[in-house]
Amino acid sequence: MSLWLSSWGLLCALLVGWEFCFNPQLKYPNTMMQAFMSFAVPDLVLSFMNFVVYTVQLVNAKALGDPSGIGGMNETACSAVAFIMYFIVICTFFAPVMGALFTFLKFNSIAKGKANFALPTVAVVGLCICFPLALGIILSAATFTTKADDGQTVLGSYRGLYCFIRRWEPPITWAVLVGYILAVVFTTIFYTMAIFKVAAMVRSSGTSSLKAPKAVMVRGVFLTAAFVTTWIWFAATSGISASGAVLGIQVDYIGAIIINAQPIFDAFVILQMPNVRQALLERQLKKLGISSSSSNSSSSNSSNSSNSSSSY
Repeated sequence: MSLWLSSWGLLCALLVGWEFCFNPQLKYPNTMMQAFMSFAVPDLVLSFMNFVVYTVQLVNAKALGDPSGIGGMNETACSAVAFIMYFIVICTFFAPVMGALFTFLKFNSIAKGKANFALPTVAVVGLCICFPLALGIILSAATFTTKADDGQTVLGSYRGLYCFIRRWEPPITWAVLVGYILAVVFTTIFYTMAIFKVAAMVRSSGTSSLKAPKAVMVRGVFLTAAFVTTWIWFAATSGISASGAVLGIQVDYIGAIIINAQPIFDAFVILQMPNVRQALLERQLKKLGISSSSSNSSSSNSSNSSNSSSSY
């Protein structure tokens, strides 16, 4: 099941990544939509890594690592995967926060009379990708160098299900749980502030310039809902493990499966935005030698002819 979901997740993440490279609606000056790269990049890395790991384990019929930290199929590879998984999880937790932050900045700018709010692409990439990545790598390195009471790093195979944090006793491992809670809190704060800005502007003037940003904000809320839905089980079971309790392995396994669905949900939300979808279709029509204007005119002509025939 995990391999099946990660396969579809990888396909969807690649498609979204392609659109970020070639779709003009996901580029400057559309800063709010550019901020969705904070979802797209971790989705791509996570789905690719899970696809490779699950494929290797399926072919060899053996887990990559052992919960004891020794004796697995390839403990070094499992530790490397756990290291990468750690900082990708941190980047994933930052995604809804960045989406909410840029949404608030957009509406705050509109409230000040500056409807054309935009940040340079370098700034957006720095805030959405580079900063979370740097913080994640630092935390991952600090966790990797922390030893459990068995003398092995706390990163490794968790109950033979996936390579992440295998022992939750050291306090540094709780940074993941704190990160998830802070992500939910700050996302809620920024979106609440944005909603208050929108409500105030609607009451004062009912300006029509809010229509497009509000549509993007709704998509951001959907992405946040997908994030919370797919990660809350994982975060809850991790918190219970950190408390010292032992859950049934089936419960932990469900969390490991669900997180593979996030890239699928995110791709659906991003690619179904009307302007993104329209730009995608126009680009494909152009490759086929069909201009969007001609297709629009032909459809309008057929509509007019049907209207005239119906009038007779």
